[in-house]
Amino acid sequence: MTQTKTHPAVLVVDDEAHILSSMTALLEEDFSVFTSTNAETALDLLRNEDISVIIADQRMPGLTGDEFLSRARKLSEATRVLITGYADINALVRAVNHGQIYTYVAKPWEPLELKVTVMKAAEHCHLMREVMHERDLLHALMDNIPDAIWFRDGGGQFTRVNKAAATFLGVTDPSEAIGKTIVDFYLPEVARQIQAEEEAIIRLGRSDANRIKQIRLQNGAIRWLSTTKAPVLERGGAVAALVGVSRDVTEQKQAELALQQSEEKYRQIVETAAEGVWIFDDQYRTVFVNSKMASMLGYLPQEMAQRPVSSFLADDESSSQLERFEKTNTSTSTADVRLRRNDGNLIWTILASSPMLDSSGRRIGTLAMFTDVTERKALEEQFRQA
Repeated sequence: MTQTKTHPAVLVVDDEAHILSSMTALLEEDFSVFTSTNAETALDLLRNEDISVIIADQRMPGLTGDEFLSRARKLSEATRVLITGYADINALVRAVNHGQIYTYVAKPWEPLELKVTVMKAAEHCHLMREVMHERDLLHALMDNIPDAIWFRDGGGQFTRVNKAAATFLGVTDPSEAIGKTIVDFYLPEVARQIQAEEEAIIRLGRSDANRIKQIRLQNGAIRWLSTTKAPVLERGGAVAALVGVSRDVTEQKQAELALQQSEEKYRQIVETAAEGVWIFDDQYRTVFVNSKMASMLGYLPQEMAQRPVSSFLADDESSSQLERFEKTNTSTSTADVRLRRNDGNLIWTILASSPMLDSSGRRIGTLAMFTDVTERKALEEQFRQA
């Protein structure tokens, strides 16, 4: 099946019928041509038709050409071309200065020149629509990303913020932040610190990735942010702006702090325990000992790290002691175990142990608690001898 090619649509606005006829004849081979003899009818056409190029004569009853094109710009993305005579030079300058037209054609116009101009205008419209489509996609992406994204110019003023950034700054609409600086949203001391960091980024021309810091806003809210900032460079290499992406990690940070506090609390409990606490991995290598356990054996805790339990058992019965020790680690149990101190002396201990399991039930280590009963054993031996 052959696909029919769709021609770009051109709207020609002129109050002279013969001008409309001649332009239609000139352009209809390559364009879908719409015509209108007055501005009001032309504006209605723009509301209902997908027009790529608007060609308007400057001298028309009612609205002039540049006035019509000014109103047309609000209704359509079409590329605008003004046809002027020598006497209309002021209107032409006004239209150019106000961005109302893409180009102009002077009277009397030459057919080939006009046709080439309209073709270039249609290409310009196509390119601008692609640019606007890409821009809309970018804006939609920015506004739907949960991270706060912002751009600030060389003067520190916000030029673009997404919805997440607006919410973080405490404004309901992103446009409320445009033209303002961080001084308008942060406490003075926080703003000064951020400005100093950003001046360094601009001066060095290098990005600063994933910096986590606590921020206090003017409204009193305290948040933790993970922020990446990068300079936006001009073609010549100069910094034109700064872009930042911030992720609110307050809940994560609060969880980390709570975990640290919990770990510190349990560490204090373990360190102040009257018994020796000893944690082994699945190969019975030392993972952790508390100060009581290390002191019981005459070591510093770091001196026992990664050493196997067998190196602390009595030499004369090491194998039988280790076998007994391993058996106690298959379930929660107790046993009498003799250990060798750093000075070579032996001590009697009561071992209470429990296996440490992963989510699949596999043993990954052992939690053991030792109570020194050497003195009690000595008294028992004296009692037996007596």
